[in-house]
Amino acid sequence: MSKPQSLFGRKSSAPEPSALAEQKHLLHSWRTMLRVCLELNHALDPALIPTEVANSIVEARGEITRIKAMLREQGEEVADLADEVPVADASEVKHQLNLLAIHRRNLEQLLRQREHFGERDTPSAVTNGILNARTEIAQIKRRLTEWQAPVSDLPSD
Repeated sequence: MSKPQSLFGRKSSAPEPSALAEQKHLLHSWRTMLRVCLELNHALDPALIPTEVANSIVEARGEITRIKAMLREQGEEVADLADEVPVADASEVKHQLNLLAIHRRNLEQLLRQREHFGERDTPSAVTNGILNARTEIAQIKRRLTEWQAPVSDLPSD
């Protein structure tokens, strides 16, 4: 054994069995969280789904991808499950989900204003604001759908 190896113990390229077991357990935990969040996303009324559920789905997919890459680097075989594959950067998906929430709040406010005035007397700024908000919402939802991010359809969209 060389001097540096004798100082730091034996040099090994294989990971410790406990580290592998820990990574596999972590992968299982993230998969469980993803499954629960996806079930919530499908089970709840779209109007009641908090943005945190969608953000959690994106985060879980990112962590699963990261852990699988680490395990594969160590020579472990890891299956890819259909719901795990992220197709966009998690931070960008979260940003788009936050923008969607903002546009939906604005739209709800504009719809309340239109009700106050009545359809006939609604100022053009309110009418145009409703059209713009719905256009933005549609674009964001289309982008999120392309990225396979969870997005709900609300009646006012």
